[in-house]
Amino acid sequence: MRHKIRSPMKNMAYAERVSLGEMEKRLPPQFVRCHKSYIINIVYVDSIVGSLIYMADGTRIVAGRKYLADVRKELLAFAQK
Repeated sequence: MRHKIRSPMKNMAYAERVSLGEMEKRLPPQFVRCHKSYIINIVYVDSIVGSLIYMADGTRIVAGRKYLADVRKELLAFAQK
């Protein structure tokens, strides 16, 4: 199903009609699905406490149970680079 995807960036927001799964395939590896409705850039993850992901700008995102283990794994791999 295609929905309007809004991609907030530092100085602008980008919008396109595409499925989130399709968008996920297009993005570089540092972008990780953390919820059925969200993809995050792990470069900007400050911490993970329980199922809450704290972003560098103070945003809190609840990770879906299905995605949490992958987010932690990708964040650890990124931190070790």
